[in-house]
Amino acid sequence: MNKRKIFPLALAVAAIVFLGAGCVKNKPAPAGNSTAAETAAPNEVVISNFAFKPPVITIKAGEPVIWSHDDNMAHTVVSAGTFQSPPLARGGKFGFTFTQPGEYPYFCDIHPSMKGKVIVK
Repeated sequence: MNKRKIFPLALAVAAIVFLGAGCVKNKPAPAGNSTAAETAAPNEVVISNFAFKPPVITIKAGEPVIWSHDDNMAHTVVSAGTFQSPPLARGGKFGFTFTQPGEYPYFCDIHPSMKGKVIVK
């Protein structure tokens, strides 16, 4: 190849490498010994380390629950016949307002061993 063909190719490769490096984002660890689940807001479930934390949450009818994704893999939140989130990436959130009392088991359809439950009073 001559220099006229190599330079644009090298420039394109360098741009891809440079721009790709900016796509990796590191989230700082929480200060002290607290974990993401310990700092969850009321009615919030944190998705972390392939688990819903807390695994069971009790709320009043009419209140929402927010699932906050804090894991490196995509996850979903699915309660058969009630709600289904899209795949969530790190930093993503999904909310659902429960209007009827009852127990609502849910799981991640990407990782079915991940399970949780919302109890609505």
